[in-house]
Amino acid sequence: MAAARVLPGTLPAGLEVLLLLLLGGAAAAAAAARGLYEAGPVRVLEAGSVRAALLGSGAAWLVQFYSSACGHCVAFAPAWRALGRDVREWESAIKIGVLDCGDEENYETCKEFGIQYYPTFR
Repeated sequence: MAAARVLPGTLPAGLEVLLLLLLGGAAAAAAAARGLYEAGPVRVLEAGSVRAALLGSGAAWLVQFYSSACGHCVAFAPAWRALGRDVREWESAIKIGVLDCGDEENYETCKEFGIQYYPTFR
């Protein structure tokens, strides 16, 4: 059985508008998830900086490997940011960081760290 194709302009106007709103909302949610940690007390690590930050530091690091598309990660973000605020005064001893494994540039680094599930804490 062949899959049904929907051609532009063949849906009822109300349904077409609803689908556009849903797709726009999904895109906005994805953009918001990408910015989970951009501004705040948690250090955003990237593939090119993660090793230097972790290995060259006199402080202990607690890093969350997450995916911006992971619902659990998005729900956990406020708690992780709160932890970052709570230990801010102890920054010489402990640092809180994140690495977005959902970002294509970080994928290989997450693989090297053995990350299989999100969120993972190391």
